[in-house]
Amino acid sequence: MPRFMLMRKRSFTAGLLFYLCLLGLSTPVLQAQTGVKQKLALAEQYFGREDYQKALDELDPLLSRGGPQRAYRLGFDSYGALNEWRKAERLARRFFKKLPNRGHIYQIDEYYAQLQQDQQRQAQKTEEDILQRIAEQPGRAYSYGKRLQQQGYPRLALKVYQKAEAQRRSMRFDYQKALVYGELGQIRNMYRMYVGMVEQNPAYLNTVKVLLGRAINKGGIQEELAFLKQLLIRKIQQGGSRRLNDLLIYLYTQEGNLRGAFVQLQALARRDQAAAGELMRLARISDNNREYELSQEIFSFLRQRFKESTYQQKALLGKLHSRYQALENRAEGGMSAWRKLAQAYQQADDELSKSRLYPKFLRQQAQILAYPLAQVPEAIRLLEKAIQRSRDPQERARCQILLADVLLYQGKRWDAIIYYKRAEADLEQTTLGQEAKFKRAQAAYFTGDFEWAQGIFDVLKRSTSKEIANDAMRYSLLITENMALDSSTEALETYARADLLQYRGKLDSALGLLERMPIAFPGHEILDNVSFLQGRIYERQGRDSLARQQYAGLLAQFPESTLADDALMRLARAYEDRQPEKAMDLYRQLFVDYVDSFFAAEARQRYRALRGDTLE
Repeated sequence: MPRFMLMRKRSFTAGLLFYLCLLGLSTPVLQAQTGVKQKLALAEQYFGREDYQKALDELDPLLSRGGPQRAYRLGFDSYGALNEWRKAERLARRFFKKLPNRGHIYQIDEYYAQLQQDQQRQAQKTEEDILQRIAEQPGRAYSYGKRLQQQGYPRLALKVYQKAEAQRRSMRFDYQKALVYGELGQIRNMYRMYVGMVEQNPAYLNTVKVLLGRAINKGGIQEELAFLKQLLIRKIQQGGSRRLNDLLIYLYTQEGNLRGAFVQLQALARRDQAAAGELMRLARISDNNREYELSQEIFSFLRQRFKESTYQQKALLGKLHSRYQALENRAEGGMSAWRKLAQAYQQADDELSKSRLYPKFLRQQAQILAYPLAQVPEAIRLLEKAIQRSRDPQERARCQILLADVLLYQGKRWDAIIYYKRAEADLEQTTLGQEAKFKRAQAAYFTGDFEWAQGIFDVLKRSTSKEIANDAMRYSLLITENMALDSSTEALETYARADLLQYRGKLDSALGLLERMPIAFPGHEILDNVSFLQGRIYERQGRDSLARQQYAGLLAQFPESTLADDALMRLARAYEDRQPEKAMDLYRQLFVDYVDSFFAAEARQRYRALRGDTLE
């Protein structure tokens, strides 16, 4: 046999013998590991059946060898379940001696077992031992403190954090101590920690805002919140960081004291510390909370204080739109107010004509001219100009949709459909494009092309916009229910004509048609829709009492109607200013009884606003 083959054979034989030896040696190890797993599995089964003694019998050989952590935990808990706390204490102490690096587990378990036995002296000694370990190595405070909090010992956890900070000045446990103070009911100390966190580290600002927001929403004690505000004001006056101002402004906003937030921002702005963006945000929050006078005051201050910035034009447009919202929500009223607002828009034209905001400005102006003031030709001219000037596809689509609305309002259905189609084509996959598609289908429905309209409504039931999907479903149901019941579509055609008349502002003519429908079509499925549309028209006419009667009648007569949640929402809104408690009851009924309703989220939001929460 050649020499190299003989050497390879000897090498292979030696390798095989070595592998067999390893296999022989590893077999007991593998068997031991299998045995541990089996005992643990059996112990877990006995523990689950509350047969704790049998669980301990299986665990005993593992625990005597200082077995795995899972064996320890099952053993300690089994002793506890059997009320054998002395054995549990010894087990914890034994494991602590073997594994001192896991003292935050074993030493705290020992402390717990001592307290269960009412061994106050031994527990006190363990407390001292824990604090001594922290003094020797302050970094241990993280694991010890966290576990003490988890186990329900906030007082000792606080001592641990304080000991670590005393031993090593660079260490700070403000966040952990704040949580402990909260558990102990020491709210002012908790707030001091929050402020300290924000002073020390900017990254904590948003975390503290969230924590304070939760406290306020849970009905935080007013005296404690007043203390926090005074603490912040005092530190700010002493030259505290800008972050403390942010926190104070946030606090005012969450309380609903928007004017207080504005006063604080004004003081900052006069020292050139406040960003105009914060004032803009506060103005929008004021609008959302229907504090239109304050919103307009903020916009006026912005224009006065930031004269050389881009916020000049944003604030001007914001103030005009706030006035529009005030009129729309009847915070102010009358045609003279609408005419004054239209004049204000005309006066702002020169300042905004060179701005990128100009198309948006023209669209808002056109909306006032087209509807409240009925100056339709001028509104159309402004919208055509806005479409030509717009470089933003979304703003151009909004102008096209409004122009189509105005044309449909005039009765020019086909011209309207053209503009809806253009807006849809530009932004087909967006919410705005889907809105244009919906309005195109609505235009077909108004003029009796029900099958074609329904085809589009059915597609839009899957819209990403919940509002569009909800409206599309309602129109689709309206058509389905009323075309399936009759060989004739006369009732649906009559209702659609009334719907178009109200859309075009011919409210008395629409009411005349609707009032005849119960006589012409007694017991018809469409009558809940008739009642609902009458209520909407009464709302537009300002005949609020009749609107409320109509919605209440619909709920009483047609409780299973698909419009019931909508009627309930409108009824609640109608009572907001007159009887807020009744409005709250109606909102609560909506989000409790109609959980899946499109209006459930808004009802909950309005309920919270009436309760005093602040909506951003």
